[in-house]
Order: sequence, then structure tokens, then C-alpha cells
Amino acid sequence: MNPTQSRLPTPPSLKNLPPEQQREIAMVQNNVLALFTHVAHRYGDVVDISNENWQAYLLSNPEHIEFVHVQTGRIFDKGYNEPATQALLGNGLVTSEREFWLRQRRMIQPAFHRERIALYGKVMADYALRMVGIWRDGETRDLHADLMAVTLEIILKSLFDTEVGRETQGFGHSMDRALGGIAGMFGGNPDAQNQFGQAVGEINAFTARVIAERRQNPVDHGDLLSMLLATQDEEGVGMSDAQLLDECKTLIMAGHETTSNTLSWAFCLLSQRPGVEAKLHAELDRVLGRRTPAMDDLRALEYTNLVVKETMRLMPAVWSVGRKAAQDTEIGGFFVPQGTDLQMSQWVTHRDPRWFENPEEFRPERWADGLEKRLPKYAYFPFGGGPRICIGNNFALMEAPLILATVAQKYRLRVLEEPVLEPSITLRPKHGLKVQLEQRR
Repeated sequence: MNPTQSRLPTPPSLKNLPPEQQREIAMVQNNVLALFTHVAHRYGDVVDISNENWQAYLLSNPEHIEFVHVQTGRIFDKGYNEPATQALLGNGLVTSEREFWLRQRRMIQPAFHRERIALYGKVMADYALRMVGIWRDGETRDLHADLMAVTLEIILKSLFDTEVGRETQGFGHSMDRALGGIAGMFGGNPDAQNQFGQAVGEINAFTARVIAERRQNPVDHGDLLSMLLATQDEEGVGMSDAQLLDECKTLIMAGHETTSNTLSWAFCLLSQRPGVEAKLHAELDRVLGRRTPAMDDLRALEYTNLVVKETMRLMPAVWSVGRKAAQDTEIGGFFVPQGTDLQMSQWVTHRDPRWFENPEEFRPERWADGLEKRLPKYAYFPFGGGPRICIGNNFALMEAPLILATVAQKYRLRVLEEPVLEPSITLRPKHGLKVQLEQRR
């Protein structure tokens, strides 16, 4: 700590609050989304949310969020990962740090260049069409389960050139059980821990088997794994099987869980706003007619893209990101000790009335007049930012509108039960999303 930092104040803290304010916290402490929102609105842009087991600040000002993201790898590290997250993803891009992370990022980045991702557009469109092809007018479905399945099929085809069969369906169930079990892990539930451990074992076994088979038969399949197997670092060294395992698991989880959640929330919001839904349908009818959506249509589907963008604002699949101070520093005029965890919540900042008019309203049109250029840079950060910005953002921004357009072209979806929000690794509907299908004529 330098002398200047030693004279800095500490931020408002949730410790030693007056009784009335303690009661306010107690009312929302079991709902982390409500807690973070209340704390930011009540106590300001930098708040000490530490407890007896955790030293942490909540940041909600875009300027502070930008500073932390841009300085990650220098002043800040990726920081603490929940043991369950570490167990599921290993030492992949989401969890690794500094030099090792940089090596991996440089090796993997070429697989996600925009030109390479464009090759998977037909895969996305074909699998989305296959999904709606088995739907029937008037039936009730768990939309979230369907979207989890189709996005998993797409990432497995793109990553492994693997068609869905009994084995890959089992892998999908294991992934869903692992993701669902993480919330129970936080509470120390023994059944959840056992379920999680078994699911992670199944995920590891499937992924390791695919990697081993491809090592033995190193033919270029034109998929992401072929690139990962061939890539080398600056010293001519490729990835070990253990590292390939962790990176593949990371790409699978990030490549289907976030997009399926975004689409689930999009259809939920559209069901609540028939006017927005009507505009979406009008655009699809005008641009596509009865033709199936394809990647080349995305530029013309402007409103469709705005629906996705607004969904990621209001219901961000990644609802909070964390970093850790690698040294003593200053944020917003407050002292930040080395080792402090910094939470930056998209849920909070994306709904801040300082940046968004009527922030609780689902209104895709808000983005149509250049709003993003007028916003502070990190008032909207669904993919994070800085050197650790989501490597798959281009993949997601192609996949989500393609699936949205394919479904909405053929069906209206009526949500039958209000979904329960579950802020696990991602923001997901806890009990699925039950909808009734209404075929468009």
C-alpha cells in the first residue's frame, strides 16, 4: 500500500448497518439478484458486500467496470472460482489465469474468427429447423429443454463433427444435471453434490473418449476440435489431452447454456409483449416469406437482432462477472485491498435508470437509434470485455437470431407458467419454461 492509498476511504459496507437497514438486507439476502440491485441503488457504485467468508465489493458504475476489465491480467486477475465451477470446467479459458490463459487464448482464437464461424451457419439453421419440424400445433412443451438440446446439438456438431445419438443425448443429460446441481452445491446439499460429481465424471469420460479417438485418427473434419488438435503455441507445442479436455468442456458449456437461456428469456418476453412479437413476425414475413432463415439473412433481420440484444440487456444469461485485485488499488476514490473480489453485475448495470430509460421495459426499439454509441462503454456488457471478452461472442450473435427467426417464423409461443429465475453459473429458468405452441398460418 502506498501512502496515497493508505489515506483513501473505504466504501460503504453492509457490516454494522443500523437495524432498519439490516432488516432491508434480510428481506432480499436469499435472492442474489434482488440483493445486488438493492445494495447498488441504496449504497452507491462501490459497496463492500463482504461477509465472514468472503471479502468482496460490488461495482455498478460503467467507468469502474471498464477499468477492471481493461486492467485484467495486470492489476486484476480472473480471481476466485467456485469449487463446483472449477470441478466442471477444469483449467479452461473461463477459469485459467495470466500466462497460461494467454497461451490458450492465442491458440484457440483462430477457431473463432468471424470467417470460420460463418461456416457453421448452415449447421445452426438446419438443427433449428429440425427442432421445430417435430413440434405440433397446440402441444405443450418445455421450451428451455428443447433449446438446451438444440444448442447442444449445434455445439457438438461444430466442435466434434458429431451427430446426436443415444450417447450424445446422455451427454446432454449429464451436462444439464451438472449445471442444475451447481446451485445445490452452493448450499452444501449432499444429494446435489453426489449428482454433480457423477455428472462431471460422465462429461469427462465422453469428452476424453472423443479426443482419444480423434488423436488416433487425425483427419481434418473441418470442425473446431480439428483446429484445436493442430494448433501450436509460439514454441511449437500443442495442447495436452488434459488441456483439450478442459477447453472442450468450457466451449460446450459456454456454447450452449448461455444461448439456450437467452432464447428462453427472449420467447418469455415476447409472450408478454404481443406488440413486440407482432413487429418481429412482420419482419420475418417481409424478409423471408416462407423461406427458411439462413446466415445471409441476418443483416436484413434488423429487428430480430434487436430482440436478441434487448433480451441480453434485460435478462443477461451471464448475470455477474468477477475479478480479484492482484495488488492494492483504487476504484472510484475508494481503497481496494489486494485479494478483494470484485463483482460486476450485468443484471444491475443493464437495469440502471441512469443509462436506460424505463429499464424494466422490454423494448427492442431502444437500440434502433444509435443508443449503444451514446452509452458509457460498459453500461451494456453481455459478453464481458477487455482481454477476456467472451471468445464465442460472434458464434452466439449468429446462432441466437437464427434460432429465434426459425422458431418465430413458424410458431407463436404462449408461456403457461411464470418461470422461476435461477442465478447459477448462468441465469436459467429453474423449472424449465412450459409453453403452448400456436402455429402461424
